[in-house]
Amino acid sequence: MLYIHIKMPREAIDQFEIDTNIKEEKLSDMLANVLRSQMGKGTDDSTPSEVDVFEVEITIDLSFDNIHVKSNTGNKGLTTGIIMFVNQKIRERMSDE
Repeated sequence: MLYIHIKMPREAIDQFEIDTNIKEEKLSDMLANVLRSQMGKGTDDSTPSEVDVFEVEITIDLSFDNIHVKSNTGNKGLTTGIIMFVNQKIRERMSDE
C-alpha cells in the first residue's frame, strides 16, 4: 500500500509538508494519477473547513488499482486544488535540479 500525506498551513501554503513511501522521482507522476482519478466526480459546493492546517491523505493500492483520498478540507474542489498545487511545486523543484 502506497501513501501520501500532505499537511498544508492555511496561511502559508508554500510551507506544505509531505510524508510518503513513494520515491521522490515517482511522486509527481503518482499525484497526476490521483488527479486523473478525481476527474468527473462532480462539483462540491460545501463550505471549506476553518482549520489552521489542511491535511490530505491519499492511499493507493496498486494490486486493485484503488485510489482513496481523504481530507479535512470539507470541500472536494479544495482537496483537488491542494493536490494540484503540491504537484506543481514538486515539478518545479525537479526542473530546478
